Amino acid sequence: MQLESALSRVRRLQRTGRWLTALLIVVALGVFLALGAGLLDAWQAFEATSRTALVVTLASLACMVAAVLLFVATRFSKTRAAVAADGILASPRNPVTAALSLSPQPSTPLSDLLKTRAGESAAAQIAALPASRVIPWRNLRCASLALAAVCLPVAILVLVFPAASSTIANRLLNPGDDLPPWSQFRFVIEPTAPEAIYGGDLALAVEITGGIPTAPVKLLIRRPDHSGVLRLPTFRESETRFSRTLDSITEPVSIAFAIGKARSEWHAVDILLQPKVLA
Repeated sequence: MQLESALSRVRRLQRTGRWLTALLIVVALGVFLALGAGLLDAWQAFEATSRTALVVTLASLACMVAAVLLFVATRFSKTRAAVAADGILASPRNPVTAALSLSPQPSTPLSDLLKTRAGESAAAQIAALPASRVIPWRNLRCASLALAAVCLPVAILVLVFPAASSTIANRLLNPGDDLPPWSQFRFVIEPTAPEAIYGGDLALAVEITGGIPTAPVKLLIRRPDHSGVLRLPTFRESETRFSRTLDSITEPVSIAFAIGKARSEWHAVDILLQPKVLA
């Protein structure tokens, strides 16, 4: 009974250390996957559907890894606890494993005496071990170093590119929202609240800051059902100002301006109905 109680203490401390190790590994994996997803989003500028699929896939992968690690950490058997205790004691005789292996032997007065003495000796040696020596610090240190290694580039990117990091983090934390991708360009659309009379025309313009566009500036038109996006060329009024007139608008649409993968926020166009005067 003394040996069982001593091994239970070893198992409890080892499990606690392994649970903490699993937690650190999962956090490190989550940070690594988030870093990779952020870099992919900065490169590809995913739309909401693709971004949602990416986030769900990576979150599922992290959950699967967490479940496996916690399952392995929980299934820490008595035999493994004995092996771990012998490793901490560093005795060539492996007293804990030897005492545990005597249990299934046939019961005789001599064997019972040997079992009792071996168990008491092993239990006394285990009880003398402080908790700080039983906890698997090596695993914890390795997991902590892995977490620090993946957090370092994230911290550097946040410090060097705070605006880009904030935009990308917001897009990953809210993958279903229709948020524009990060870009050096800023779009100022005129009018800010576009509206047109039913069947009439709408003149749109955009002033671009943050750099001189080197790619064609397009006007994006999207239907309310998001069935597709129409890309129309714009007319260049200056180096940073572009315009386009929409003709015969008969349904509510959303508009945005884009330069390559960079685009502005979507603006809904309100349709105004002209009353017919009968008298």
